[in-house]
Amino acid sequence: MENEANRKERKEKDDLCYYKEIVEHAHKQIEFVRNYYIWLLGAIVILIALGMYFIGKSFSDMRADSRSEIDIITRQVKTRIDQEFDKENLRKRIEIAAQDKVDEIAVPLISKDLNEMIVPKIQAAEKKVEDINDSITDLENRVKKADEEQRLLSKDVELLRLFFDVRRGKRNAFEKLQDIASISTGKQSELAHALLDDISLYYEDLKFKVYHKGLISKITNALYNPNAEIIYQGISDPNLPSNRRRAFINEISEQKLQYFVEELVRIVRTDSDLNVAADAAKAIQDLVNEDFSCCPPFSSELNWWEKTGKYIEKFRSPFPEIERLFNLFGNRSGHYLA
Repeated sequence: MENEANRKERKEKDDLCYYKEIVEHAHKQIEFVRNYYIWLLGAIVILIALGMYFIGKSFSDMRADSRSEIDIITRQVKTRIDQEFDKENLRKRIEIAAQDKVDEIAVPLISKDLNEMIVPKIQAAEKKVEDINDSITDLENRVKKADEEQRLLSKDVELLRLFFDVRRGKRNAFEKLQDIASISTGKQSELAHALLDDISLYYEDLKFKVYHKGLISKITNALYNPNAEIIYQGISDPNLPSNRRRAFINEISEQKLQYFVEELVRIVRTDSDLNVAADAAKAIQDLVNEDFSCCPPFSSELNWWEKTGKYIEKFRSPFPEIERLFNLFGNRSGHYLA
């Protein structure tokens, strides 16, 4: 690299010396031409003067006119010579000639240096830009993948939330979970069906854990067996606590009140609390002596009712008719049924 730099420096010095010799030679040529024009002008003047002298005095007027013309031509020639060899004009001509020579020599060298120095840097920069673009594309793909994973995780979390709400007895959560299982595809559908299967097992197992909780009188604070009117009011009041409504349902099963089956079917079909509905399904199973699943959506109980149960009179509820009569004639007995 150092030898290359030295060679370039020597070449630049040689070029400068060469341009200096060109300028000096130009000055010498200009001075020679200038002296030659002055000598030529003097010779012309002498020849004209001699001619006029020999022509004689008769031509004095012509000579005077000629002299005047000669003076004018002389002044024009001298002016032209001065213009041609004026220092400023000469300097510009030399600069133009030198610039042309410099361009002839320097432009290829500069182009070569640019190719050797700048082009590799440009190529390296382009490579870095390409690498950066690749990195940005990879990062965008990673972000998209993370967003997709987050979206799927959010859906899975929502499914689990619904699952635990169903286990707490929320029917609307169970219906949402059913909808997701029916319209979804892929892993989300598989998860939703798996959760529904687990819910079925949970409620199926729950029917074997139904405890027989008795009802306590608010007056005597002792266990008692309520009559049908109180039981009907208890199971029909959605504002009662869940465990108290379940106790009334248990009382129906304990007293073998088969005419409550239709009311229990209504609870199984529509009640917002699945725990209450599951106890009602278990009570139906005991009252009609059938083996039902007792788990949402309680298809076995509802199918049995539509196909068989509603046609059996002892399972039909008398309470709608009693309420109708009560509205017509008033409550004479103090309660619906003794």
